[in-house]
Amino acid sequence: MILVLFFVVLILFLFAKYISQRPKNFPPGPPSYPLIGGILSLPESDVHLAQEDWAHQYGHLVGVMTGPSAMLFIHGTPYVQEALKKAEFQGRPRTVDITERSYGKNLGIFFAEGRRWQVSRKFTVKFNRSFGIENMENILQLEMDELVQKLSGSSERGHVYEVKELFSELAVNTMWTILSGQRCTTQDKRIKVLLDNLSLAFRSGRPGAGAMTMLLTVIPQLRRFHTGIQTQRKGTYLLQEFFRESIRAHQATLDAANPRDFYDAFLIEAQNARNTGVDTDMWTEEDLITISLDIFSASYESVNSTICFTLLYMILYPDVQTKLQQELDQQLGSTRPTLADKQRLHYVQAVIHEVFRINTIAPIVAPHRCTEDTTFQNYFIPKDTVIFMSIWSLLHDKQIWQEPSKFKPERFLDTERKFDLKNVQLNFINFGLGK
Repeated sequence: MILVLFFVVLILFLFAKYISQRPKNFPPGPPSYPLIGGILSLPESDVHLAQEDWAHQYGHLVGVMTGPSAMLFIHGTPYVQEALKKAEFQGRPRTVDITERSYGKNLGIFFAEGRRWQVSRKFTVKFNRSFGIENMENILQLEMDELVQKLSGSSERGHVYEVKELFSELAVNTMWTILSGQRCTTQDKRIKVLLDNLSLAFRSGRPGAGAMTMLLTVIPQLRRFHTGIQTQRKGTYLLQEFFRESIRAHQATLDAANPRDFYDAFLIEAQNARNTGVDTDMWTEEDLITISLDIFSASYESVNSTICFTLLYMILYPDVQTKLQQELDQQLGSTRPTLADKQRLHYVQAVIHEVFRINTIAPIVAPHRCTEDTTFQNYFIPKDTVIFMSIWSLLHDKQIWQEPSKFKPERFLDTERKFDLKNVQLNFINFGLGK
């Protein structure tokens, strides 16, 4: 009996060790342990900073095994730029987190693949062009007018606002007006609950890379005991139902000759697909809900955080604020700036880009997946490896940006104090290239 038990334990140990074994010529990385691999080495936050430490220890490509699954962390300007353009790295991981938000299917824009991703992206780009920058700017101007009025009134009454809430409402209303033609406020409990959850998930700085996240991915049954995930799941459901309600209201009042917004445009394309029999499975209600979730989650957090951090840097660097105001006064006088004035506002553009650079809203690109066995930088990368690329490493590269930890808008100006577009095109990547 003891001998049998010994052999069973031995076989289980060897099996666990085998499935956690590093593939031949896979990039170096933290040590792997039987069954769990290198899960315990994964950081729960600030993945981009952990990647920088790993780059010094293991190199710019770091491989981590999580049980039978492989993860690749890429750090450094030339390596990230090459990886973002590599065709085999354009897949999206099929984790529980991602499939749950898209009804267990390959839906949306951010995490879709293949033909469906092409169709969704093409439609979104087409809508943006037809809807027009001018229409979007008009919506934004209305929101800005209301924000200014609110701030002006609050100063007279001595009222204090939470800055994040002010700009959250601006971001939400701008995107919701474009999507549905309607305004809403963050006082709507359904949308506020979910946006708070989306904000928490986005700000974590670990898009599916933390030890706990990976453990829950490897053993999804544990998710039911994780209160944070249950709260986020509930929030996602609430927003999905919020979108569904608006979409069905649009269906009931749709006039194909007079599209009002993004939802109308999508529903018209869905009708055309049914009439022609082409790509009919790509224009479903679930598709539109998931696309809405993609657009809302990304735009809400990025817009809100960027504006808040811009205000913060203006407070911390009053000399920059003074220069910025001087340029606005010299170029525009008392008139309000529009997108048409962009080419004249060189210092304003420099300040905006420096805020993007130093703060790096999304330090890690949304996770990618290797779609087939391939090689990269002479290393073997197996199919289905989940890939994390550090945009932060590009925007804080000491070989490109002098004193990258300092806030210096002048780095984006040329010798004539003009906005240096060439420098931006060569070295500035904010949210990623490729898919």
